[in-house]
Amino acid sequence: MSIKLLSRFKNYAALGLVLLAGNIAHAQPCIPPLAVNCTNSANSTWITNFKTTGAVVNINNTTACDAANSYFYFSTITCRANAGTKIGYSVTQSKSWQTGLGVWVDWGKDLSFGNGNQYGVNEKQNVTNQFFNGSTALASSTTPYEIKIPANIKQGIYRIRVRIAAGAAPPSSTVFGGVAPCAGGSGNYDNGETEEYNLEVINPCLPPGVTSVSNLSDRSATVSWSVRPNADMYEWLLDTSRTDPTSYGYYYTSTASVAFPSVDYPKLECNTKYYFHVRTICDTTPKPSSAWVYSPWTIDSFTTDQCCYIPPVTISQVGPTTAVATWTAVPSGYRYEYAVGTTGKNPPLTGGTQTNYTSVLLQGLPCNKESFFYLRALCSPTPYSEWGETSVVTLPCTSVDNVGGIAGGIEAYPNPAKDMITVKVKGWKTGDGNVVITDLTGKVVKTAIASTDIVSLSLDGLAPGFYLLKYTDPQRSEVIRINKQ
Repeated sequence: MSIKLLSRFKNYAALGLVLLAGNIAHAQPCIPPLAVNCTNSANSTWITNFKTTGAVVNINNTTACDAANSYFYFSTITCRANAGTKIGYSVTQSKSWQTGLGVWVDWGKDLSFGNGNQYGVNEKQNVTNQFFNGSTALASSTTPYEIKIPANIKQGIYRIRVRIAAGAAPPSSTVFGGVAPCAGGSGNYDNGETEEYNLEVINPCLPPGVTSVSNLSDRSATVSWSVRPNADMYEWLLDTSRTDPTSYGYYYTSTASVAFPSVDYPKLECNTKYYFHVRTICDTTPKPSSAWVYSPWTIDSFTTDQCCYIPPVTISQVGPTTAVATWTAVPSGYRYEYAVGTTGKNPPLTGGTQTNYTSVLLQGLPCNKESFFYLRALCSPTPYSEWGETSVVTLPCTSVDNVGGIAGGIEAYPNPAKDMITVKVKGWKTGDGNVVITDLTGKVVKTAIASTDIVSLSLDGLAPGFYLLKYTDPQRSEVIRINKQ
């Protein structure tokens, strides 16, 4: 879903978010209560070495415990690692005691080392029992000693907490699985030490991955891209300029694709080159939009298919029940489709009659009424244009069209004919008439003006077969069938 953000944050709301960020930044860590601190060498044990492997910058701390409350934050020691990777760790203690171990990473940045955070991962890293079984080094484990860094984590500094809790009983799930990040234990399980280190996660805000365009036509396109795991959402803009935007606040989506036409772009123009600009937004809260973390823009382009225009139509030679529809060829059209209806704004839903010609004789129209001629072009690569609509009003009902060798006062001879055919108009005639010869598909092949009662037409160039000859004047309209030999 894309959202147009015109004014996402008011000034007072932004101020509140900044204050909230300050409160989180100054949160105080929970310090586990210990009955015996690690300065009492006779009654306690402490961490003598914490070491990581496989990171960009590793930790190897051998500082002995010197904190009176057995808690120490080594603020100057930092492990640096990439998001989506795993780093190994090892721990040794000062005494060969039965001692449990707990390792946490404060992904939620609230210093509670609980399980709730926006990345949906457990902050406790040793999900099975890890312990010192009467030794100074960790006992073997079926699970590797490692810290798993989420791929969708935000770039920044997090805390690693390492805690040991000593006891006299053999290792068990009850004793060592219960080592908590903050709470104390019972009896002499309060003996031990807690250490904290910095974990700097490298996860820069990078542009979306490879983009692609699909479902391309004259009026539609879908742009997709590969996701960035640390993206909160994406910002995009579609325009006809290759130059990237220089501000923010355009269009946003939480998915890795945008389909056009869309709510924001209800229409694309045919035969037009568009540029699609998109960038990743990696951190949105708690900040106003001007302070979000943005990647650079990346760009893709597409050109919509060639236009398939509605053919312009002219109606001529209108009679009581017939008319001739003629249209201009569309540059990318290879065929046309037409239909006739008696109601406006009602093109056929399933298509009409197809023709390769640019004119058609409309027959069987209701006399003295309005009819509607619908026409669209079939093009390549665009499938077809929209339907065009043209109105035609027929003449009053004065005669009945007939098909045959002689109809009413119209005669054509010789019939069959070879090279020439003569049309004789019998009876009363007022004004000039029109003679139109069409093939059986409706294509107009010959026309003539009947200014007298007799007119002759050459049939040169016509293939042998049957044709329809139509005569119209202000008072009548008749059709006869002729045969070209």
